Amino acid sequence: MSKWQQLYQQQGIDVLKLGYWGTQGYLDDRSKQAVMEWLRQRQTCQREELLAHVDLTYGVVFKSQQSYRVTTTCCIKLDHGRKRRHNVPRRTRCNSPKNTPKTQEIVELLMRWRSQIASGQVRVLLVDECHLLWGDACGYVWGKTNQRLEVPMASERQRQTYYGAFDYASKQFYLQAYDAGNTDNTIAFLNYLRLLDEQARLLIIGDGASYHRSQQLRAFLAAVNAGLRFEDWKIECIRFAPHAPEQNPVEDIWLQAKQFIRKFFLLCKFFAVVKYLFELVTHQQSFTF
Repeated sequence: MSKWQQLYQQQGIDVLKLGYWGTQGYLDDRSKQAVMEWLRQRQTCQREELLAHVDLTYGVVFKSQQSYRVTTTCCIKLDHGRKRRHNVPRRTRCNSPKNTPKTQEIVELLMRWRSQIASGQVRVLLVDECHLLWGDACGYVWGKTNQRLEVPMASERQRQTYYGAFDYASKQFYLQAYDAGNTDNTIAFLNYLRLLDEQARLLIIGDGASYHRSQQLRAFLAAVNAGLRFEDWKIECIRFAPHAPEQNPVEDIWLQAKQFIRKFFLLCKFFAVVKYLFELVTHQQSFTF
């Protein structure tokens, strides 16, 4: 304070004026106006489309995603038609205690088999099922308030059931499509997982769905492990804690895949496209958590 007080006494009020005028923007006024005009001519617009347009036209990629939102918001305020963001409900997740006895049991099991998992003798696979609906493709988009945004659907009841398995060691994800979630398809998926590595023992960790606990499935496991010691079982199935989906990372993979197709829902004219995009970003892809 004493420094600026002395400067004020020597040079007057002008010395206290702010000398920083900010950095020069990546887009000049003409470019900004062109971007806004491009936005006004569109009925709908997603952030990814705006990002690609600015990058391809002007060679500019903003570090902050907020910059694209500010650009779109400025266009909205200037446009008499006004645009708004259409929202869909977000999925909620169960808030269960993480340190449950079942969690501790799984941790101790993984620690006990650490060397066999590292050598590939034991493959730990976390499994889950997903029922993909056409409505899962609905996401976020900017559109005019006086026009309802619609997604063409031939049948809202179209759905596809997927079985997925996340390899604990390799971080790869394996996906198979079935007509429904039931015992027969669960057994078929287990046979598919066995074919991936016929020499390794499989430790399957999943939820407590009824078809994961059926008499038919127990009979299948008994036949596969017949005559073997417990330590040599080909397939062993254990369950996560009840009502605790947050323990299974496959839930996060389903969510990431659905978020991906929501970003490109304008391309999803047919349910076959929805399934193609879903499988593209999941099957044999690597995930880290």
